Amino acid sequence: MKNLITPTGLYIGGQWLQPGDVVPGNVADFDYEKAARKGMLKDTEGAEIRNVQPGEQTTPATAPATAPAPAQGEQTYTAEEFGRVQRDRDELHRALTTAQQALRETEAQLTQARAAAADPADVAALTEYREVVGELLPTTFPSRKVLFDNGYYTLDSVRYADDETLKDLSGIGDSRLAEIRKLAPLTVNEE
Repeated sequence: MKNLITPTGLYIGGQWLQPGDVVPGNVADFDYEKAARKGMLKDTEGAEIRNVQPGEQTTPATAPATAPAPAQGEQTYTAEEFGRVQRDRDELHRALTTAQQALRETEAQLTQARAAAADPADVAALTEYREVVGELLPTTFPSRKVLFDNGYYTLDSVRYADDETLKDLSGIGDSRLAEIRKLAPLTVNEE
């Protein structure tokens, strides 16, 4: 078998051959027939491709086959380079798997966020409530928890409460009342 080429690229006799390279026809322990069935070998003269028979001159599978030197610009791959390429491929595969997992988690979070999104009717009701009642005390408001626990939820409710009533609340003294009055000055109800 002298007229063999590889249309796809082939690893034979310890070396990688590129598509169109001449394939040595006498490498021991290489299944030529199988490679031909898979479309990895082609005889340029259309002859039948068969395996090397016992007694025929062979080249050991571990020794590099005698093939013409690659043309300028072509590459041949060593086992070390092939191993590096496989490691790079494995690393990229792991990175892809990690990215796909992160995507699935993000999609699940998005689905959960969409399910928990406020109903437009609830938003409208809250807006209407705020227009009537007013905004709640800000989270940084002095003694907010004490005021909430005693029914003072808005700035207006604190403004209309007299100083003595607020000082009677547990946790509000003169200094705390002064801080509250800076943000919510007393409003006298003129009725």
